[in-house]
Amino acid sequence: MINRILLSLSLLLLFQASSSAGDPKAFPGTATKWSGFAKYDFKVGDKEATVVVPEKALPGRPWVWRGEFFGAFADADVALVKAGWHLAYLKVPDLFGSPKALQAWEKFYTTMVQDYAMHPKPGLIGLSRGGLYCMNWAATHPNKTLAVYLDNAVCDFKSWPGGKPKNLGAGQGSPGEWKNLLSAYDFKSDQEAISYKLNPVDNLAPLAKSQIPLLLVFGDKDTAVPGKENSELVYDRYKALGGPVTKIVKPGQDHHPHGLVDVSPVVRFFTRALLGDNSMAVREEIEWMDVWVPGNSNKDLPRVLLIGDSIVRAYYKEVEDRLKGKAVICRLSTAKSLGDPSYLDEVKLVLSQTHYDVVHFNNGLHGFGYTEEEYTSALPELLKVIRTSAPDAKLIWASTTAMRVADKLDTLSPTTERVKKRNANAKKLMDQESILVDDLFGVVISNAEYYSKDGVHMNGKGNSALGAKVAEALLPLLTKKE
Repeated sequence: MINRILLSLSLLLLFQASSSAGDPKAFPGTATKWSGFAKYDFKVGDKEATVVVPEKALPGRPWVWRGEFFGAFADADVALVKAGWHLAYLKVPDLFGSPKALQAWEKFYTTMVQDYAMHPKPGLIGLSRGGLYCMNWAATHPNKTLAVYLDNAVCDFKSWPGGKPKNLGAGQGSPGEWKNLLSAYDFKSDQEAISYKLNPVDNLAPLAKSQIPLLLVFGDKDTAVPGKENSELVYDRYKALGGPVTKIVKPGQDHHPHGLVDVSPVVRFFTRALLGDNSMAVREEIEWMDVWVPGNSNKDLPRVLLIGDSIVRAYYKEVEDRLKGKAVICRLSTAKSLGDPSYLDEVKLVLSQTHYDVVHFNNGLHGFGYTEEEYTSALPELLKVIRTSAPDAKLIWASTTAMRVADKLDTLSPTTERVKKRNANAKKLMDQESILVDDLFGVVISNAEYYSKDGVHMNGKGNSALGAKVAEALLPLLTKKE
């Protein structure tokens, strides 16, 4: 996570001129408490507004604006207020992000920026139908939008509440809410609504042109607002348009519960956008990549690529020696991790250079700045890259090895619990995809004598044991070329 002091200094330099001279106007009304913070409820025109004030606002007075359902599944909202963001909401229910809703939003936006000296570009939080409000605002006001976080969001009202036409997908719809939507948009018929061309899934170009970053969090089993008709479609189309977009898919999750177990990716997303960085990458102090591709003249033996980090680099020689004359063994060792888009770029690069018959891959001891949800969400993308770049290769996933306390090797590091979760999530996916699993965690978990003093890397005995296990797992997959 970005150091708080450095972050405040950066924001001060970046936004010192963005607020008006003097102290900002106080929010009206008597403050009540919301999650330990001061909350003000007041009217803007005839609409009810809510603003939650942080104990210490970040320079420039940045704010996040929730599209709908204030206070529901609000862990990310609370974390942002704790981090120094204001939280705002305007109550315009049953308007589904229609022009009527945006008219009210425009008045509230002007009030927030001009009267209360808030940052001119709010971050938007679109939960469920709130996605229609946030994405429609961003499309019509890209110069007044910092970034958009969508959580199981409605991005096409044909999907929800429409649930029609049925041949478009699996959305269940809601007949009652569909009638409300027709009224909100002044549509005269179902067909007029179905023919509407400004649903978020169809109106992404203005956001992409302005490079508005999107963060999409959604369950892959959402039956109310199916991802394939909403968030997944936005992701694919926005990426094709060159827009900055990140997705975190929650395997097996339906529409509820919303949110993430660890909301740090949401805070990081808005913080990076505030600093002008559209990347979600978490950089380590030292990053490196080591590629070793021997035997290019050997056309007779099957070619194996080992993908991993410093652990695979250390046991590589043992695998090569044990499979000498049976396979050409290559390796990609990297400090990049799942969750970092550039990791996939490295994998693509190496796979594009040479044909591989077997890919033995692992990733798990780097990138602990990413949550387990981010890690798990990136696994299918890794599989897609490998299968696309090496379509004929047999695949085998290696579980990540345990970590021990440095100089106290009989004690497992607390980080090993995170390794276990990553391994469990990876194995679940590999089982679903019928990919073999090479259990390297099981080789070392009960053998402290395999570890070097740092508690992470193996000594000679440990590398020999791991190399032997990998060679054993690879041997049945090797087929000598004719």
